[in-house]
Amino acid sequence: MITDHESEMRENTARYRMLPQLQNALANLRTIAHKGCAISADQPLRAVPAIIVSAGPSLDRNKHVLDDVGNRAAIIAVNSSRPALTRADYLVTSEGMDVSAHLAQESGCVVASLVAHPHTWACADLWYIDPTPWWMWLCLDLDVEPLFSGGSAANAALALALRWGADPVILVGADCAYAPDGQTYAQGAPWHGERFVTDASGHHITGFEQRHACHQANGIPG
Repeated sequence: MITDHESEMRENTARYRMLPQLQNALANLRTIAHKGCAISADQPLRAVPAIIVSAGPSLDRNKHVLDDVGNRAAIIAVNSSRPALTRADYLVTSEGMDVSAHLAQESGCVVASLVAHPHTWACADLWYIDPTPWWMWLCLDLDVEPLFSGGSAANAALALALRWGADPVILVGADCAYAPDGQTYAQGAPWHGERFVTDASGHHITGFEQRHACHQANGIPG
């Protein structure tokens, strides 16, 4: 059952993100022909182990293992985890805000959603389209399948790994909860200073300044 508060959060998210994402997509369409479609790739990871790296706090305990992987597996990072890693073979982003700074390091093949910020899109090698109603017509027109990504880069990375034939697929840093101390992101991730705390005023996030500045720079309140 969806509460009134959850319903309000969904409405606010759609209100503040839909227009910027629409503007991003329309801008990105100008150069879509110069990049490859990720869905059209011929299973580049067929029978290759893939490690999908998210930016949850548990990554702090596991990221050193990734340095020893070598060529035995493909490392697929998302934009929020890439700054915390020493290498990535692929980077997936679905963020409508400008997160091109997260891609400053060598990131291998960059895969971006059509609604990614144009600065991020400029770094992309491959693209995909989310299966939202307002973009299904474009999939039909381009004769490509949408990527059922669930709206997050980690979900998109998983969908791509499976689509590309990776086997097995291993998840790292894909936390479904905050750390015991309230840590929300791994060290080195862009928002690693945020903490989930409970006090007399209830539950809230501290250390939100950096993300807030990014929101403001992209015209997103809050």
